[in-house]
Amino acid sequence: MDFFIKRPVKKTGIQFIDDNLTIITKSNTNVGKIISQEVASDFVKLNEKMSPTDILIKDNYLSIIGELVGKKVIGVETNQWIYQKDDVETLLTYGEQIINRLRNVSDLNTI
Repeated sequence: MDFFIKRPVKKTGIQFIDDNLTIITKSNTNVGKIISQEVASDFVKLNEKMSPTDILIKDNYLSIIGELVGKKVIGVETNQWIYQKDDVETLLTYGEQIINRLRNVSDLNTI
């Protein structure tokens, strides 16, 4: 897939992550310090249950919400409507694990 993507794709040097995720960023940060194998594994499991999903780490991403203007947003996003109870529970369970693991990484301030 990396061949078809026309945006800056980063590799971590961690085979499991590089084989299973496409990381798109303009940052020069070593993404291998941010995306752990545990995060990648949770993300792969989430994608097996609902796809497509993205992990987002963006500044000012939800600027239409006053409290988030100028803030970094860390989240899991999908472009499909999640309305069935099992799907909501799956997204919340895996999403919470992913976000909590990302939140514990000190390098998030440099992204």
